[in-house]
Amino acid sequence: MIGERAKPNDGRTLVQKTHGRVFKSSKLPIVPAVLLIRNPAKSIISCFKLKTSRSQVTQISYQRFNTSKFHQLVPKLLEKWEMVAMDSLLEKKAPVHLVYYEHLKEDPISTLRGILAFLG
Repeated sequence: MIGERAKPNDGRTLVQKTHGRVFKSSKLPIVPAVLLIRNPAKSIISCFKLKTSRSQVTQISYQRFNTSKFHQLVPKLLEKWEMVAMDSLLEKKAPVHLVYYEHLKEDPISTLRGILAFLG
């Protein structure tokens, strides 16, 4: 996506998507952030679907979840989910607006209004 390659302060985007330990970088300007968090169980299932079928929306059989591959992957994905959430909340020096993915799906209008109000 074009916005993902833009610098956070170049004025071309209102928000930018990023993953991982981005807030630990001292090169980034101190700007407000919107943290979108999904239920970790649903996030792990979606990631597993993507890894096994190359699609997050493809339905896979329940038997595929009852495998050692899935059971070994769960702690790793949970640790990654926690790392992204905690880094975002604890390492950010500027304000952070927390948005739950499930709330965004349920009520996108008021959720987006909240984001816009936060961003000013």
